[in-house]
Amino acid sequence: MRTIYQIDHGFLGETAEIEPGQPAPASWTFTAPPKIPRDKAAKWDGEWVLVDESVYKDAMAVIQAKALQSRAELLNQAIDTERTARIAAGMPYAFPDGTGGTVQLRHERDILNVNAVGTAAMMITSAGDTATKMEFRDQEDVTHQMSAPEMLAMAQDVMGWISAHYAAAWTHKDAIKELVEAADGEGVASYDITQGWPS
Repeated sequence: MRTIYQIDHGFLGETAEIEPGQPAPASWTFTAPPKIPRDKAAKWDGEWVLVDESVYKDAMAVIQAKALQSRAELLNQAIDTERTARIAAGMPYAFPDGTGGTVQLRHERDILNVNAVGTAAMMITSAGDTATKMEFRDQEDVTHQMSAPEMLAMAQDVMGWISAHYAAAWTHKDAIKELVEAADGEGVASYDITQGWPS
């Protein structure tokens, strides 16, 4: 067996054993480092050189900060995905006819449709008409009859519900930013993005 030495971010990392005749994997070398005195570290520069341990610690701090930032960016992307999926699942709603259903919000067109019926309901309500019935078909393909004020209230509830999801996403992102600024790698890694969303 032959001993190989890992070049971990330019510094001495782990050691391992491989069969004779096998090549050293990428980022590994057969060259043994020198004996490392206290307060020193081994750095690979085509050969092992000794540097002050502070150089190693400073380099590792930069590497860890970049890794932490990368984890935070991935979490932020996951938060956006979570927000979009939760909105797209639709908003549960208790309709005025006494039945429960779901307001369909699969994509931007569905949201525009809710805005459109809300605008129409606002215009009818502003004209003083509270008797005219408007129709709204929910995600379960059930058609609900609503007065203009009721339709307007539903549209406003939907917009508030969507806004609450965006607010929840920003709350998550702000919390992650605070963890990164505190250099709390463990806190970022274990952060749960599935909590704190509107029901």
